[in-house]
Amino acid sequence: MNRAIPTNRWGYLLLVSFLLGCSGNSEPQPEPGPSIPTIGDHLCMSGLHQPDGLDDVIVDHLLALGIRRVRVDLRWHVVEPEKGVFHFDRLESEVRHFLDAGISVLGLLVYGNPWASSQTESDPTYPPDDPKDYADYVTAVVEYFGTDIQEYEIWNEPNAGLRFWKPEIKGDPVAYGTLLMEAVKAGRLACPDCTFAFGGPFFHSLFIDGHIPYLTAAQEAHPELSQYYDAMGFHPYPIYPPQAAPEGPPGDAEWPFTRMFDEVRDVMALQGAQDKPIWSTEVGWPVFSDVDQERQAAYLVRAFLHLIWKGSPMVCWYNIIDGENPDEFPPEDAFGLLSNDLENPEPKLAYWALAQLGNRFADYHLTEDLQPLLPEGAYGYALEGPDGENWWVVWSHPDPLTVELPVSVGEVRSMTGDLLSPIEDGPMEIGQNPQFLRIDP
Repeated sequence: MNRAIPTNRWGYLLLVSFLLGCSGNSEPQPEPGPSIPTIGDHLCMSGLHQPDGLDDVIVDHLLALGIRRVRVDLRWHVVEPEKGVFHFDRLESEVRHFLDAGISVLGLLVYGNPWASSQTESDPTYPPDDPKDYADYVTAVVEYFGTDIQEYEIWNEPNAGLRFWKPEIKGDPVAYGTLLMEAVKAGRLACPDCTFAFGGPFFHSLFIDGHIPYLTAAQEAHPELSQYYDAMGFHPYPIYPPQAAPEGPPGDAEWPFTRMFDEVRDVMALQGAQDKPIWSTEVGWPVFSDVDQERQAAYLVRAFLHLIWKGSPMVCWYNIIDGENPDEFPPEDAFGLLSNDLENPEPKLAYWALAQLGNRFADYHLTEDLQPLLPEGAYGYALEGPDGENWWVVWSHPDPLTVELPVSVGEVRSMTGDLLSPIEDGPMEIGQNPQFLRIDP
């Protein structure tokens, strides 16, 4: 099917012809070394609950953004409406258009099932009475998708009990640990090569136990827990509704994303799991209150770069398109990169910011944290492209700064990709919005 690809302001989406030729050199070629993950390898989209009829439009936008992975709900109560009776038609329709477009799928195995819980007759967010029922669903899903889906996450924010693990306000880390182990045992039998992640908890402790105490309690109840997950889900949102920057304001209430990441790693290390990857399966800000479109775009770039530098193999933005009521509180419908327009969704500034990472800098990798070279309050990273071209990206938080850069700067791009005026010799003004600087040799 021919799709109309959305255009953008700086013409990323050019058709490229690759000329493949044969070399006359018959000398043995060296084996390639281990590949270094590029920025594009990390880009992921979560929360793909697009309105009916927008499947192709959403796929087109994901491709335009350079997104290589999507996190998709594979809902138990939809797959198995009756015990032992499985229907995959609905999931197939929700997943296949991504796979056909070459976008890999992270399968989110959620949630409960009314027939499997004695506490409800209709609500699918109650956990099952018997975790083996959930494990049977995992087996069926993993076997059905086979090699099409190789990555799975076991539940979503299980510590947010009022939403996703009822009726407990804080969820139940002991019960979740049992369910996780049963699910992963079943999943590994069905697919030994698949990867299974601990379901990303909500990070902060707000009437609930946040990621640190929740994981701690689960590990204390199950000393063998770390043997039963291959990766750790991670949701580094600021306190809800998200307003704080990725670097966090001063004080203990909000944590910088880098500290969140390190603290989770430290708890994992208590069971020897410090080398297992931490998947950032949700992160985002709604356009709400102090976070306007410009700030949402700046926070997106900064969050992705911080988390990529820390070593998170995937960073999943939540989400692609606004819900029906983006101006209402709570602002759950305002996290999107596109407006909720069923005929022609309008990109926000954050859309173009992510598109620059996923296109212009998709094949670049981060080589250096520039913070030690910059004054206090300034942040940045060095990027290197496949042809050896070097860029810096710099910004400041919380206040604007004047900095002297120890390099010669050529081209300058805004966080959304616009070409800016070149920097004259001397000090440079930086602020909340990241600037991309091509470094002259």
